[in-house]
Amino acid sequence: MRKLLAAVTVVLVSACAGGQSRDDSPFDPSPQSSGRITIVADNLQFNEATLYVLSDGGSRQRIGTVGGKNRATMRADWEGNRELRIEIRLLAGERYTTPGINVSPGERLELMIENPVQRSVVRRTGGGR
Repeated sequence: MRKLLAAVTVVLVSACAGGQSRDDSPFDPSPQSSGRITIVADNLQFNEATLYVLSDGGSRQRIGTVGGKNRATMRADWEGNRELRIEIRLLAGERYTTPGINVSPGERLELMIENPVQRSVVRRTGGGR
């Protein structure tokens, strides 16, 4: 009976330990860990802003909204080292696209939505190369 219990315990521990690889770790900030980027948007405007990620390949991806005088964290699918721009569309109708910045998967960016919106800036905060 003891040998059977020991064998079952070894099998269960092995199955649990082998179920997750290093690439699946949510704590691994390396660019190889995901094909996504994280954007923390800090909206200093009173109006809600809808955000879109634009890539140098011409794709446009809606990543979410951030309320006026609020902060939100968003994620976007991202492959390779490419130029990223963020389109900001304010509820009042104003629109602005940030200058480009080269970004790789796994990076964390900060977007400051300023007043006026044309002063808005996106910058790298870590998590990438």
